[in-house]
Amino acid sequence: MNETSTITFLGLVLIWLMPSATHAQLAGDAPALTPQETEAYEMSPALGVGCNPRRHNSIEGSESLIERETGALRGTAAFYHNFEGTFIVLEAYDEDFWGHCLVFTWFGGPLSPGTYQISQLAMERLESQLDVQEHSFFSMAALRNPDESPILVAESGTLDLSAVESGSMTGGFDLTGFLLDGPNRIDDVVWSGTFRAVGPP
Repeated sequence: MNETSTITFLGLVLIWLMPSATHAQLAGDAPALTPQETEAYEMSPALGVGCNPRRHNSIEGSESLIERETGALRGTAAFYHNFEGTFIVLEAYDEDFWGHCLVFTWFGGPLSPGTYQISQLAMERLESQLDVQEHSFFSMAALRNPDESPILVAESGTLDLSAVESGSMTGGFDLTGFLLDGPNRIDDVVWSGTFRAVGPP
């Protein structure tokens, strides 16, 4: 993929993540976000670049399950490292790019089996983790279908890695957070699930 097509593709991913204007208007009577919630919401697209419909359509040997009150979501799972950190991505899309993407991001060092905390995104929290060398996962999710396009901002939870190998990671998670369809908080949610994520070839 050349530089131009990469930029175009990342632009499409960010458009996919943005809530629709129609539903933003419908959510106008919902409570306004606190400054901390607004910061987490505005920082979420930085994690959302981990979503990749092209990868989902080609990945093999992985699986993911997201349990939620409104129905389970099944898909693939991938992980990869870059200069920023490690991304674990649970996702699924159809030919029209309707689907879901749940991202867990780790800005610490190498991962090993164990239980890790999930924290709400905040610049102060990121900076403090760098200072004391104590880290937690950050997470966000985006859903998109013809009727809705909410974003989930994770507030807390745990991610359990039961196995970490060179080409795969296996684990589960429990997280709490809130959904936004537009700039207003519309629902509190609790999600849990499992995954077997495959790494890059």
